[in-house]
Amino acid sequence: MTGPDTVAGQRTGAGTGVGLGTGVGTAAGLRPVPFLRVFGVEVRKTLDTRSGQLLLAGVLLLSVLGTVWAWIARDEQVAVFDRYQDATSLGTVVVLPVIGALAMTSEWTQRTALSTFTLQPRRDRVLVAKLLAALAVAAVTAVIAVGIAAVGTLGAAALHGIPVDWGRPLTSAVGMVLVVTLNALMGAAIGLLLQQTAAAITLYYAAPVGWAATGHRVFGEAAEWLDVFTAFNHVAYLEFGGHLGPILVALGVWIVVPMTVGGVRWLRRDVPS
Repeated sequence: MTGPDTVAGQRTGAGTGVGLGTGVGTAAGLRPVPFLRVFGVEVRKTLDTRSGQLLLAGVLLLSVLGTVWAWIARDEQVAVFDRYQDATSLGTVVVLPVIGALAMTSEWTQRTALSTFTLQPRRDRVLVAKLLAALAVAAVTAVIAVGIAAVGTLGAAALHGIPVDWGRPLTSAVGMVLVVTLNALMGAAIGLLLQQTAAAITLYYAAPVGWAATGHRVFGEAAEWLDVFTAFNHVAYLEFGGHLGPILVALGVWIVVPMTVGGVRWLRRDVPS
């Protein structure tokens, strides 16, 4: 039979070991996941997957091949740093935005959103961590590409016995890192908007090209205000004087708007079980 003492023990958790006191103690012992840990996890998720590793390897390979091609197709009497940087930038500008898009779509296309948001219920922290992780990977890869360009410049000078023209190396390097990072951010913004990998990658490549091809025919010089390629070109050479307005508008339309709309979707979207 169940006596008064037994009932009292069950109510307080003394008889079962699970009660109000234990529950409160467990809740009080919980600590929020540090943001740096969330950021580190997102960086590892970017680098540890096979697709991420293949994309990064492809970027570095294209940078090296661009340098070799510049050596073979040499038609100059001076090794110009800007030329080799242009040769190494192709892979970073073309491929790295895919990593940004994958970072924003992977939770939904690979059906890992439930486990991710269970471990970290605050979606905004996960979102910011993903964005920063994609930008960090893009920036570091761009710096490595700049280093490859510098080595290629010195190699060309030594191989062909010609002098080196560094031009404005700091301006060139900063411009390249900015452009690569903005491209990755644009890929992430479109991925965040669509939250579907194939559609995001297709739209990233097709929409700006389509506008660049047809916008000037319809709107004339006013099309520059929405031409993200022109904006990136000005940023690459740090040419902000007289171009700041079109640059900000183009970046706002292609990056800020889709990121804002996609962020709202990210925070409100139902998580499939």
